[in-house]
Amino acid sequence: MSRNKQLTTGWVAKEMLEVFKARPHWPAKEISDTIKLAYKALVTRAFAYKSKYKAHKLLHGSMQEHYNKVGSYVAAIRAASPQTVMELVVDGSKESNPPFFQRLFNCFDGLKKGWKEGCRRIICVDAAFLKTFLGGQILSAIGRDPNDQMFPIAWTVVEGENNLSWEWFFTHLQSCLDLGDGTRLAIVSDEHPAILSAVQTVLPQAEHRHCARHVYANWQKRGFRGDEMKQAFWKALVELEEVSPLAANAFRSFTPETFCRAFMDPAI
Repeated sequence: MSRNKQLTTGWVAKEMLEVFKARPHWPAKEISDTIKLAYKALVTRAFAYKSKYKAHKLLHGSMQEHYNKVGSYVAAIRAASPQTVMELVVDGSKESNPPFFQRLFNCFDGLKKGWKEGCRRIICVDAAFLKTFLGGQILSAIGRDPNDQMFPIAWTVVEGENNLSWEWFFTHLQSCLDLGDGTRLAIVSDEHPAILSAVQTVLPQAEHRHCARHVYANWQKRGFRGDEMKQAFWKALVELEEVSPLAANAFRSFTPETFCRAFMDPAI
């Protein structure tokens, strides 16, 4: 078995297109192993990545083509819904035509009105990775409707989760939803330092609460596992003290005032 110079990445992409379609995140090592078994040829990890890239391009077009359409998308949304808030930010520091995409904020008019007129003044925020070749993250804001169900408010695509991107996101939320300094507003998030900093800067009067599920996950990492501990965590500190004083002390270290409902403003 040896390397085959006639085996090209383009040919592999076409031959295995259905596999790439079914497995968009197919690992490079598995691609190499499959080529080895199917075609009796050795290929490098770089070859596997290039084959994967070309297959994705055949299936979805190039990422540059997609991003080139963002400006038209924003213009179409603004024409159809003038009250919808959308802002596209590009990096003009580099000489390129078209310029590089940096951020996109989106808050549809219907969602904005729905939150103002029918939802509790609670906003949950979180971030997630974009599973593309270019990376980036999506930041989202979710509310709670009168039926206690999730209500999407706004989202943004940014270069990464950092102080500048979160502050930019909260500044736009503040403007869209007329949040002022955050009085009688609760923000719920994980304990990411960039979120803590942005809320303190943009909405200093807001009650900043931590997501109990994230606190529980971090608490578990300290060794407090099992069904008994899980049930005690979600009940009360008094019961947790009876089960394990050590676990209760670890619980207190996460500052219960930031994630226990008993400490929330009842007016919110």
